Amino acid sequence: SNMSLLLHVMVVAIVVTSTPSCSGLWRGTYELSDPYCMPCEKTNLITGTCACPADTTSSQSFRVINDCAGTEHGGHMMICYNDTVADSYTRSYQQDDDGTCRVANPTTNTCSCASGNVPLGLRTLVDSNGGFKGSNIIICTSSPFRSTSDLGGVYQQDDQVPGSRGCRLPNVATGGCTCPAGTYQQQTRVIADGTGGQYLGSTIVSCGGATAFPSSVEVCPGVIADATGVNDTSGALQRCIDTYANKVLEIPPGLYAIANALLIKTPIVIRTQGSSSLPPCSDPAMRCATFLASPQLYSPATGGILVLYGPDIVLDHIVIDGNRNNRMNTKASSDCIVKGANRATAYNGLAYSCDNCAFTNSISMNALCGTGFQWIGSGSNFTSSVFRNNGNHADGRWSDGLTLLQGTSAIVQDCQFIDNTDVNFIIGSGQHARIHNNVIAMMIQNAFAGYMMDNFNGGEDGNFDDLWFNDNVVDCGASQCDFAIEVGPHPWYASTNVLGGTITSNTVSGGGCNINVYGGGTPANPVYIYANNIANVPPQHNFQCGQKPGSVMNIAPDSTVQRNGDTFPVTNMDYNCQ
Repeated sequence: SNMSLLLHVMVVAIVVTSTPSCSGLWRGTYELSDPYCMPCEKTNLITGTCACPADTTSSQSFRVINDCAGTEHGGHMMICYNDTVADSYTRSYQQDDDGTCRVANPTTNTCSCASGNVPLGLRTLVDSNGGFKGSNIIICTSSPFRSTSDLGGVYQQDDQVPGSRGCRLPNVATGGCTCPAGTYQQQTRVIADGTGGQYLGSTIVSCGGATAFPSSVEVCPGVIADATGVNDTSGALQRCIDTYANKVLEIPPGLYAIANALLIKTPIVIRTQGSSSLPPCSDPAMRCATFLASPQLYSPATGGILVLYGPDIVLDHIVIDGNRNNRMNTKASSDCIVKGANRATAYNGLAYSCDNCAFTNSISMNALCGTGFQWIGSGSNFTSSVFRNNGNHADGRWSDGLTLLQGTSAIVQDCQFIDNTDVNFIIGSGQHARIHNNVIAMMIQNAFAGYMMDNFNGGEDGNFDDLWFNDNVVDCGASQCDFAIEVGPHPWYASTNVLGGTITSNTVSGGGCNINVYGGGTPANPVYIYANNIANVPPQHNFQCGQKPGSVMNIAPDSTVQRNGDTFPVTNMDYNCQ
């Protein structure tokens, strides 16, 4: 059991090499995103959080548009300063293309650099009157430029897509889109305008001289791993995982690049060092160990970043990041849209026969396609975890948040499923499961459904006897799901009806059809749906086969639902066009 694992605790996580802190004017950057992306989009490497260091005396906030949810989304790039120290920088400013001085340089009180300084222009879009316009964030630096202990220059690199400007702004310290040796890449993600005016992703990098994360750590005795996200750590982490059966492996906070899938075949607890009593990784103040998919990751034999085999495996306070933006030009990405290809290479995680396993206080995000986690196992526990921004609905690289193929007696509670682009949370069987106090929401992207009880075209048994789905929020925003809640497989395929389950006391809104039962329940095993708060239904909705009437609740003729006294009218249509 999970409890038995806690009796065999051996924690080894020794810092080996750390970059010392410094006290220059530049005290790092971080990026905040507007709701509903992660509020702390990119942490300050000096603090490891979305905050300035203690010796900061002032900061500046610059408006940006980023692609945190796979499409245009607002945010802010924050720059921290220590004004008591003199070096190559005299602050920054932001000026829009229409001449608006959005953020003045405190040194000049205008959108200009001080006399003798050279402007370094970073490009982003900003929001304007319901659309976007161009804007430049100008870093003012001395001439000639001097690389200092706190900053080794800045550069901007566009994604390699049509319209890309490539190395948009070279680093004056290196002459290219690179950082000097001994510095660390502090990234800010933005959307900029390409050569033909099209919008594309771009990364602003400041080369910091200090980091809260040590450059390398001892993850287990004698095994050293890079903790900056630059060098592959999959071999080192795999050795530690293999030697820590029936123990607790605590991994220091940091970024761990994964170029080969990590295979977990024995009972183990893997968690961020010292996190057992701390808030979940979604808390902006938390620093968690992050498994970051490398662009080189392609594991057709196993799929995924992490693959779990067998019972009693616990992932706690761990972030699994599919690194979608930096893996778009890879075979794993192209497999997402090639019929018959192995899409599992693009999944974030897979779990097989994982009875009594757990994914708690953790995050799975930015999967290329498929799913944030595909899971098979009874008695599994998903508590206070986040599944978000997996896949991209617009380009066909769809992804579920959690694909719980077999979830008998599962507990899913206090989780968030945000902007996953196939079905936010889908379950294929779940007798005696308890799913409550979760938020399932589409705020930026679109999805086919928010929550779905399915049988995967007969691949799973679709038995939901004594499953309770209650006290959840299912919010599809502005009609951004075809179905907020879907019970049954028949919008997609004609397999047998799913059986049983209770859906009650939920708040459901924004779907083309908020609750659709199509292939759900039989006279002997009905689905119980009652006492839900249902709102915000459009009169018409554009489904895949065209425009059809919206519905508060639809019960197709092939389905059987016990409404337990609910009397509001329902429709009886066949939404058989997915």
